[in-house]
Amino acid sequence: MKEIFAIMGGSVDESSGDGISPIQLGRGLLLSCSLVALFSLALAAAYCFTSLSGSTAHLLQLAVLGVAVFAGAFAAAKGAGRRGLWHGLLLAALLLGLLLLGSVVGLTAGGISILGLLVKGLLLFMAGGLGGVLGVA
Repeated sequence: MKEIFAIMGGSVDESSGDGISPIQLGRGLLLSCSLVALFSLALAAAYCFTSLSGSTAHLLQLAVLGVAVFAGAFAAAKGAGRRGLWHGLLLAALLLGLLLLGSVVGLTAGGISILGLLVKGLLLFMAGGLGGVLGVA
């Protein structure tokens, strides 16, 4: 793990002030996962108790992912105070990896679709990059 942070031009040490902050990245990932879980529960309740269609629920779930990654990247970059774009993109990659792992393990009903993976990846990287940049600014 230290090699990844060293490649990006920094160190794992929090006091160096130069590289990626793994502590802040972990906090941002925890915030993102918490928001995804909370909003997904609210969306599931809305889906059960209203006449919300499946396609609308899918679009709302994409919005939930985007908002959660934006918030997590913003928080991680703001906490680190540096390298916002890297924090945001790395957080998006970690969350996309977790979503992919959930699909492989069977936690999602639909399985893996290349088009779905590309759409989610693009959305997550855009939201993470924007959240990270705005978190430092």
